Amino acid sequence: MHRRSLLLIALVAPVVVACHEGTTTRVYEWQGELPADAWVHVRDLNGGVRIGESPSDQIAVLAEIRGSTSAVRRARIERVEDGSDLVFCAMLASGGTCTAERYTTRARKGFPFGGSRHVEVRFTILVPDGVRVNASTVNGAVKVERAPSDVVVKTVNGRIDATVLAGGIEANSVNGSVHARVDSLPAGAKVALSTVNGSVHAELPESASGRVDLSTVNGSLTSDFALQSSTSTPRHLQGVLGDAAGAGGQLTLKTVNGSVRLARGS
Repeated sequence: MHRRSLLLIALVAPVVVACHEGTTTRVYEWQGELPADAWVHVRDLNGGVRIGESPSDQIAVLAEIRGSTSAVRRARIERVEDGSDLVFCAMLASGGTCTAERYTTRARKGFPFGGSRHVEVRFTILVPDGVRVNASTVNGAVKVERAPSDVVVKTVNGRIDATVLAGGIEANSVNGSVHARVDSLPAGAKVALSTVNGSVHAELPESASGRVDLSTVNGSLTSDFALQSSTSTPRHLQGVLGDAAGAGGQLTLKTVNGSVRLARGS
């Protein structure tokens, strides 16, 4: 893995803030700076993820580790520098792998996620304009509140609700609805929302352009926008939105069990 020094100011505070009836909460905090267009990657197993806009030019990462006292004692947040990017992983015991491409956490032999049900890690990531976020969890909802740049988010069991100020978004769930609003869609930006069980809803600005692909297996399709050169069936709608011949991006919304809606932003 390529590494280089970054301008970083780290505040790491594994402080116990609550302890009762065998349950403990510990808080991890980190703050620092990254160059524009860098990525912050977050990998989690059990717990929700919240992403928002930083009030300063610094990144802030907070992780609340909560569970049985013994499980919280074993858990840690691992931070890895990868070029200009940073990776934060919830590690539930010693060992495991923490990279942007691969995340594993193992508690004991024969149990890839052994003991994981006894601990939950909830991440909050605040980033300034220009810094992008790629976050994933297995069991937990994802909430994106006024992200200033591109966002990639994934969960297996959980809902995704997102608002992006200016940038593209890729959001994927398996069991949970995916709803996203983009206030400003830069030329060529990608919007890709998908789930297996749940509805998919995208709200885009009037000026949005791109090639549109909406699909469901069991559900309905709705578009507030009039699409050019469109082809449609009750379960699949394709067409062109705005000036896709220019620098429009790809807009893909799909689910298996649920409805799909492409809405015009207010």
